[in-house]
Amino acid sequence: MVQRKLLRAIALVLFCWPWSANPAAEPPEPLPTLEQLLPRMARVAGLYRDQALKFTCDETIYYTGARGPSVHKFKYIYRYSEDEAKLLDYRTLRGRAGRKSDAAQERAALEHYGIPVYLLRAYSWVFVFSESVQPSYGYSIEGEEVVLGRPAVRLRFEAQPPYREGVNDWYGTAWIDRSTHQILRIEALRAEEREQELLLAKSIEAAEAATSSSSYRGTYTFSRYTTEFDVQQNGMRFPGRVVIERSSHTVRGGRGKGGVSEEMLFRITQSYKKYRFFGVRTAEQIHSIVEGR
Repeated sequence: MVQRKLLRAIALVLFCWPWSANPAAEPPEPLPTLEQLLPRMARVAGLYRDQALKFTCDETIYYTGARGPSVHKFKYIYRYSEDEAKLLDYRTLRGRAGRKSDAAQERAALEHYGIPVYLLRAYSWVFVFSESVQPSYGYSIEGEEVVLGRPAVRLRFEAQPPYREGVNDWYGTAWIDRSTHQILRIEALRAEEREQELLLAKSIEAAEAATSSSSYRGTYTFSRYTTEFDVQQNGMRFPGRVVIERSSHTVRGGRGKGGVSEEMLFRITQSYKKYRFFGVRTAEQIHSIVEGR
């Protein structure tokens, strides 16, 4: 009986011992600094301009809005042109190509299909962090989250005026894989519509503070873009889905009562599947490039 009590006492001490092996008790790894993160992301951006990168995939664009639903299917091609000495990307109609090669197929332009807005190159978010563009943006690290099952740094990016289309024309947040420095998710809106978002916030404050008998009213419209990079090949990630939502926000207030209503104008989803890679670097090469070796 005494021996049993002694064993129980020893077990209780071991269970409560403060330095027992408990991974959760280990201090979290500190977040990287911008000086550590941005150079690696610039090298990741360089991988998307690499001559070794060639692929095709199936793109489907779904539209839901006042015009009624519609679906458009394309084959997306990304390749290096030896003749033009540069990377090219374009779309062809899916299911109508016959036996023609990609180069011989008729190219499709999205503006001909009545799609109000779209991302022409869904992977192009990486170029927000390219070395030549970084001086045109402001960046700030806002914390850490788990995205697509991966620990990710939440990185804010803000275009610095003057805005230049295709160079620095976005405001948003990127979630960056802590280990590979690949983009996992992007949420953003265009620079000119960022002003509408800021005015909406100010308008809500004004409506809530209004005390006069006359009512306060303001309407603000903008589109939000969300892209998930959930397709992996070796050490690189590619977009699997883009969601664009355009909504109108109406603020009302008066006599100390304020409120805001939202109306969804349309939703567009760009889906990317069946990636077929004809050229891509090995995971070891990609890791070495990102680390600057």
